Amino acid sequence: MMAKLFKDRGSIPDIWISSQARRAMETAHIFAEILNYSPQKIQLNNKIYDESSGSRFLPLLNALDEKAGSCIIFGHEPTLSELASLLVRPYQFPLPRPGSWGLFFPIKKWQQIESGNGILKMVLFPNQKNLPGRY
Repeated sequence: MMAKLFKDRGSIPDIWISSQARRAMETAHIFAEILNYSPQKIQLNNKIYDESSGSRFLPLLNALDEKAGSCIIFGHEPTLSELASLLVRPYQFPLPRPGSWGLFFPIKKWQQIESGNGILKMVLFPNQKNLPGRY
């Protein structure tokens, strides 16, 4: 359901990164199937599972390929909500399961991502009243 909601938004991220945890990889593969993305291109990163703080994701984001304009990360709570709180000020609610959010950064290079310079562009999650799947 979430992958279909994401597809309805009309964008396919350039870079896909997933935790090596089974559930995150399963979710990434479901998204890949629905969005017609090659599962072999999904980058597995054990730090996504091991990191206990959203702030530790900054080096991962800062090191992304400059040719890419977008990235999707399949990870875990509460770390992803902590990351959102770091990147978007103020971001004060936990990501509902299964949910996803999209951030925009008014920057030219991934290296310029830093605390507070993200803009929340979308939050998608199922079973939302009045706005099916969208916030």
